[in-house]
Amino acid sequence: MKQTSLIIKLIISMGILAIFLFRLDMATVRDIVTHISASAWVYAILLIIAQMCLLSLRWQILLNIGRRHLTFQDSVKVTLASMLANLLLITSVGGIFVRIALAVQYGASLLKSFIATAIDRVMTLAALIILSAIFLPMLAPKIDSELFQTIALCVGLSLILLFGFMPLFVKYLSQTLPGLTRQDRRIRYGLRYLQVALRHKKILAMSIITSLLAQSAYFIAVYCVAVSTGIDVSFWKMMAVLPVIALIASLPIGVGGWGVREGAFIFGLGLLGVPLETAFLISVQIGLIGMLTTVLAGLPMILTMDISHVKTQAVLLTSRLRDAARPK
Repeated sequence: MKQTSLIIKLIISMGILAIFLFRLDMATVRDIVTHISASAWVYAILLIIAQMCLLSLRWQILLNIGRRHLTFQDSVKVTLASMLANLLLITSVGGIFVRIALAVQYGASLLKSFIATAIDRVMTLAALIILSAIFLPMLAPKIDSELFQTIALCVGLSLILLFGFMPLFVKYLSQTLPGLTRQDRRIRYGLRYLQVALRHKKILAMSIITSLLAQSAYFIAVYCVAVSTGIDVSFWKMMAVLPVIALIASLPIGVGGWGVREGAFIFGLGLLGVPLETAFLISVQIGLIGMLTTVLAGLPMILTMDISHVKTQAVLLTSRLRDAARPK
């Protein structure tokens, strides 16, 4: 099943990339490539590192709720390890698995690690949706009104689900599972952790702010690369489409975002009048910069970690997940 899923994702990514490659004007591509700026790459790498640090801070905040498990340095190691796993295992599931296993290694319970990882992912999604809602009105004059209304409706529904439905869902769980939570200490602790994470205003605010800053750093990195290609589009105009592009690119239907990300960039930047070739190369550069930064920043951290212990935790985690999935 896993191999079939990976093959399908590879086909999707390679297929989309092939479609765009056949449509590119190679003369234009060569001209853009000759003007690629090394300084833009340096700025983008530094901004991606800043994004990693902010994501690490968010993970430290989430995992230390109730009991302190991580220092900031440890949180950076976990974040980089999960990013490296995404590259080496060619799937975001690998990064999630490594993040949970390392959290357990640092003393967090399996349920707390799982819930914290879920909240961490939701916070990234929430930041993208918030930024989309803020800058989306700037896109209205540039696209068809029907398309704009469709995008606005999707963003609005997402906001309602995240900030309206989720708190109600947690409240519903706390009211409908009293017997179960009394009988199982781990479930009771997990539910209490979830309630604190979502209801503690300071923790929630810090998580959202770090998420917004992390995504903003990424978007500034994209803008640095975009400007180096010679396009004449302001940062604020690009912010009208970049959050939506990131949302589309995050869909788990390709390998490492390749193909899907390029399609999202071509569509989004095309709304601003950016040529297909330029948008394609901006996306490819961002993908390569992200991979390069993850490897350069992650390898020194990983070399200082006790990998054998991580493997042991991963094996135990797999066994515990299988036991939990078996019918009682």
